[in-house]
Amino acid sequence: MMYWIVKPTSFIAATFGRTCYSLLFVSLLLIPLADRQRMLAMFRWRPLRESGTICYSVYIIRTAVLWTTFKFLRHSEPHFDSLTTVGVSAVAFIVMLGFAEFSWRFLKCPLIRRGQR
Repeated sequence: MMYWIVKPTSFIAATFGRTCYSLLFVSLLLIPLADRQRMLAMFRWRPLRESGTICYSVYIIRTAVLWTTFKFLRHSEPHFDSLTTVGVSAVAFIVMLGFAEFSWRFLKCPLIRRGQR
């Protein structure tokens, strides 16, 4: 679905795809506001909190990991035109999460603790 949102190929994909995407984010904003307990539970959800600890690292390294993975496994630039390249992207995603988690555990977290002493 992301491909059609970024590069729509037809009028229907441009309008319907973006409308669905917008409705998804509006619902993510409005549903928790209607029920305070649900909102608190959403913010306490462990995967959401864990992703928050590594999100900056993911932001910094995502492009480098994607390009490196494609160059190493496919000897080409990143592109998404076959099932194989989608698989390479999935491998890049897993490697990126591993690097980001490593960065958090062994670099950032110890430095934050040391700075708080």
